[in-house]
Amino acid sequence: MGIFKGSCTFSRYYSPRSGVDPFEIDIEGALKRNAAPDIETAGESATVGWAAPSHLLDTDFTLEKVLHGDWLFLVMRTDRRTVPESLVNAYLQIELDAAAHAGKPLSRGARADLKDAIRADLL
Repeated sequence: MGIFKGSCTFSRYYSPRSGVDPFEIDIEGALKRNAAPDIETAGESATVGWAAPSHLLDTDFTLEKVLHGDWLFLVMRTDRRTVPESLVNAYLQIELDAAAHAGKPLSRGARADLKDAIRADLL
């Protein structure tokens, strides 16, 4: 859902540069350079970028999509891939139970490595 169909939080900015025609600036190029990256490239660290106001996944900018009257509307999107800790712990417990049943309990370091491997597999 875009910002025109629901509630949103907004910030308004004023540019102190006077005498600049906004149509002389390469707005589309600047937006494309700072567009939100594809969600598939997101890792555990956050990625931030602009999206069109009509849809959160729309990063194909045109002036018709972002200019409404004298106003430039954009959405700042922050993406981060995470796995719930409870899910990681559930898979870890399965592996720990299997190791204990085999009579080979894991050391603290091996448990930490296993937990990291489980998290990487789930991402």
